[in-house]
Amino acid sequence: MNKRDIVSISFAIFILSTIILFFNIQKGEVQPWDEGLYAYRAREILNNHCWWDQTSVSLGNLYSSTYPPLVPWVMALKMKLFGTNLFAIRLFSVLSSALLITLFFYFFSSLFNYQLSFLLSINLLISNVYFFYSRQGM
Repeated sequence: MNKRDIVSISFAIFILSTIILFFNIQKGEVQPWDEGLYAYRAREILNNHCWWDQTSVSLGNLYSSTYPPLVPWVMALKMKLFGTNLFAIRLFSVLSSALLITLFFYFFSSLFNYQLSFLLSINLLISNVYFFYSRQGM
């Protein structure tokens, strides 16, 4: 296979992964611990414009700068675009997870043939733990 075929298959895997991961993404509720804390931080970033430190507006003044800031920042931007809902909370995780599946395919294709690489990537995508956590906003 040439480079163009690899790019085409990688793009198809990204689209397939995104469709599978987005299925019923708005169903359920915000998970109470990590997903809820990230969503709370993102909402406070929007409401109080505290992009660097949300300690003063956090739950019980919990020091909230211990988490990596990229996820709440991106989540806040998504909430600004799409409103405060499950789609906005989980969008970054779903897209990042779909990209990771694509990168796994690219990595596996350097070690194995393309059929096996495709199957390994899809196997990772549909595994219970990966599927659950890739759809959480954290």
